[in-house]
Amino acid sequence: MLAYLLDTSSIRSMQYDELRIITEKAALLVSPVTLYEFFCHIDEHDKRDNTVPSHLYRANLQKCFLLKILDDPYVEKGEKLGFKYFVNPNRYEEREFLSYLLPQILQAYEKAATFKEFCNWKVTYLHGEVATIRDVATRSRSTLENDEEKYVRGIQDFCSLILKDYDYQLQKIEAQLTDIIVQCALNIARKCNCPVGLTLSSMFPYFGYQVVRTIKYLGKASVNIKNLNIDRNDMEDCFLCLHLALDQERVLVTGDTGIQKGLSLSLDSFRNTSKAKQISLPTVYAEVINTEEFKDRLNKPKRI
Repeated sequence: MLAYLLDTSSIRSMQYDELRIITEKAALLVSPVTLYEFFCHIDEHDKRDNTVPSHLYRANLQKCFLLKILDDPYVEKGEKLGFKYFVNPNRYEEREFLSYLLPQILQAYEKAATFKEFCNWKVTYLHGEVATIRDVATRSRSTLENDEEKYVRGIQDFCSLILKDYDYQLQKIEAQLTDIIVQCALNIARKCNCPVGLTLSSMFPYFGYQVVRTIKYLGKASVNIKNLNIDRNDMEDCFLCLHLALDQERVLVTGDTGIQKGLSLSLDSFRNTSKAKQISLPTVYAEVINTEEFKDRLNKPKRI
């Protein structure tokens, strides 16, 4: 079944009522990564006026409850491929946040009379700990920042490895884009003893975006590791790509040109490589489109 996965930029750009109407026309999904990103800023003030609380983050979080909330991307992928053992146990704790804390936070959003009351509203963790929403948001920000730091270090290590494998020549790396992405997926298949075809289809969008961004960073750094300037926000984009698979009819909807160009480039490379080598590879159903194209698709009158 065709479904649309909306990221933070696409959700921000749509009004609540507009999104509600669209849910009646198509299956809409949201990643817990997106929810987490909104929630991390839920207790912050408006950047234009520090004395005024920002209601935008809470409004955007409320929009997310109109959509089907997916499982953590690593958990979802691990269970699909059958390598649950290799998924970090901390990932399963996200389920507590989604299933237990978020309903309490939504209730606070609806009942709190003031911003201060909302931030001081107490919620209860599954294990019994009581905390204010401000405390939970602060803890969430810390977790997100730590994850971003780990991601940046991982990309730095990957840059070093890929440069050595291709003699520090960026043109060689660019020419072998699809082969590099496929090799990353095959490494997962071997490590986790998963079916090769299923792993390739499931992991290609994730590694595809990651490799394309890595090449861009290397180009900007003139193939010098010391000059790398990695965007921490790429972590959230990579996690979104983990919700996609070549053989799954999920379309990523975004207003971010970076992820749109990066993912499109990797998917096009896959199609072109399979055609040039005349080999049978999975049909590509995964897709990425911008928010306006998404709305145009759903607003087109159906043929009778």
